Amino acid sequence: MLRQSFDLPAIGRFVLAAHWRRADDATRQEFLDALETYTVRRFLPLFAQYEGQKLEIGEARDRGEGSRFVSVESRIVRSEGEPIAVTWRIHEKDGAYKIVDVVTEGVSMAATWRSEYKSVLQANGGDVRDLADKIRNKAVQKQQASPTEG
Repeated sequence: MLRQSFDLPAIGRFVLAAHWRRADDATRQEFLDALETYTVRRFLPLFAQYEGQKLEIGEARDRGEGSRFVSVESRIVRSEGEPIAVTWRIHEKDGAYKIVDVVTEGVSMAATWRSEYKSVLQANGGDVRDLADKIRNKAVQKQQASPTEG
């Protein structure tokens, strides 16, 4: 589902910024594989929390002149507590719409990763493979912390 719904290469390009352009194809793929593994380990348990809740889809808006992106507003209506606002940033790729960012309560997943990983890349001399290793290790820690999570 993640591969079908998300444009991981676009997310990877945004997250790595200039480091993406400097990386070779094998390094890029290694980073994307690590990011995919981490994403599944991190977010699958969160999505499981909302099982049985109602997702209301709101307005879809063009992000502005010349933008290839559309924002789709939604909210998760929980049985207890306030609804959670979620914005899906999408674009068309190969005839299908793909998610490039998820903004929950005003916090962008892609921007958060970009900021977090930029710090790691600055500390390790821009080594994308080292970053991929760190992300994979983080995914393993997530799985070990709660083996039933994925």
